[in-house]
Amino acid sequence: MLYRNILVPTDFSANSFNSYEFAKDLAVIHNANLHLIHVVDITNSELQDNFSYGYGTTLHEKYLEAEEKLRRFVHLLTVKDFSVYEAIRKGQVVDEIMDYCKNKNIDMIVVSTHGKSDSKSLLLGETTNKILKYSKVPVVCLRSADPLKSKYSIKFKYTLAENWVG
Repeated sequence: MLYRNILVPTDFSANSFNSYEFAKDLAVIHNANLHLIHVVDITNSELQDNFSYGYGTTLHEKYLEAEEKLRRFVHLLTVKDFSVYEAIRKGQVVDEIMDYCKNKNIDMIVVSTHGKSDSKSLLLGETTNKILKYSKVPVVCLRSADPLKSKYSIKFKYTLAENWVG
């Protein structure tokens, strides 16, 4: 199967950088476009409280902060032989990711098991669990036990047996 559009959701953590690095290898092999998405989570109770009462970090400030972080994140990336598309959305994280997949004809999602989320499931992050549950396209789920070590030890071949979920 050939993949033309690969999506990497990012929270700007080392783990999401590792997901990008893995997806980059897939994009080169399949001559695919790579999409990066960050969702400003409007369900965050702290953000809603601050927005409602007019103090602290507002939704607009979070969005501007995310734009800057995405610019810095993309600046760190090595981009050759494929196109990278960037998107920032506001809303519920998984809903926005699934909507993006549908609208941009995404063929595969590459995600790591844990990012920065405060609430985590036993084995996978809450967001990763929901992506696995609701995705209509294949999902590659990368373990994140040692993100920096795994960045330099990924040896990609055509077999995805160890990391393949979906």
